[in-house]
Amino acid sequence: MEAGNRPVIHVGLALHSVRAVRPESFDHLRRLAEDFTGPIHIHVAEQVAEVEACLRATGARPVAWLAREGYLDPRWQLVHATHTDAAEREAIARSGAGVVVCPTTEANLGDGFVDLPAWAELGVPLAIGSDSHVNRDWREELRWLVYSTRLLTQRRGIAGLPSPAASLFTGAQLAGGDAAGQPTWGLTPGARADALVLATDTPTLLGATPEHLLEAVVFSSPGPAWSDVLVAGRWWLQRGRHPRQGRIHARFKAAMETLWETARLNVPVNGLLVSQNAEPTEPSADDDRP
Repeated sequence: MEAGNRPVIHVGLALHSVRAVRPESFDHLRRLAEDFTGPIHIHVAEQVAEVEACLRATGARPVAWLAREGYLDPRWQLVHATHTDAAEREAIARSGAGVVVCPTTEANLGDGFVDLPAWAELGVPLAIGSDSHVNRDWREELRWLVYSTRLLTQRRGIAGLPSPAASLFTGAQLAGGDAAGQPTWGLTPGARADALVLATDTPTLLGATPEHLLEAVVFSSPGPAWSDVLVAGRWWLQRGRHPRQGRIHARFKAAMETLWETARLNVPVNGLLVSQNAEPTEPSADDDRP
């Protein structure tokens, strides 16, 4: 893919998680990636059950195990890192590894809360990820991140983040570039030509002053905030319309109708998975999700 000179594709490496990958596979990746400079992604410490399983299997928590084995460095992107302790967070900060948080996924699956004040205190920038694709709107991800922290701490202010939207946006842009394999990102010389053009005439942004505009974008009512979108130097949205909008809408509609029909035919009833084509089965004992 890199040889094909496709400007919107950057190659990275990924392992699913410490719990799902054998130690020898980690060693194999270490050898293969010796000269690799791109990002390495892994799901880690997403659930309490995962942490407990890792402790039983390795004697260490997931991030502690990665640190102990010498894997963590600036290439590593730790997706979730929800259930980390202070020592693990400090190990991440020292190593230069990145953290990719997925607030709406954590909420949707009941996984837990991101410890935003702890990451802010250590100065670790947080990239925003989609993971389960329950949501693909970075503004809502930042809203969930801030609002869940306010609920947990019962405080409106967040230590280390005097202007939450601006601070988190800047951090997410910096960390997101690393996670996506972009050495420079944003409106800066040498970066890929990506841009969002804000539709400031939308009702939720009317009257917002320039110094409060980003706060309004993040914390105002959801809506179509972008009039134009530029990706790798090519305009994909102009005046609110995509050049392939009709075709994309038709294909998306067909895909969603198929998914909903499949869901209708496979409906959990009283804890059992009932399908028209199979006998009821108990949920797998290996499935640690609710």
